[in-house]
Amino acid sequence: MMSAINRKSTLRAALLARWRSIRDATAARKRVGGGELRRELEQRGIVVRSPSNRGLAEEAPLAYKDVELVVDVVRRAGLADPVAQLRPVGVVKG
Repeated sequence: MMSAINRKSTLRAALLARWRSIRDATAARKRVGGGELRRELEQRGIVVRSPSNRGLAEEAPLAYKDVELVVDVVRRAGLADPVAQLRPVGVVKG
């Protein structure tokens, strides 16, 4: 059973992660135009389905952590080993 301190710290971490994701999505929307992002993704062979370019900008790659860095940290911590590398094939927003 989790102690009250552990629950509070888990909740705090979850709220901080959520705040950061909102902040990063907002920053991405300000820095990247949705139309520009749509063209870039389509040029890379990624299918894009979004009713608005503004909403699509929230899904810009710069809104997310570097997945290779995250995988490396998880591997070095001994939590898991990478078994595959995925490539995006589509974006659905809305």
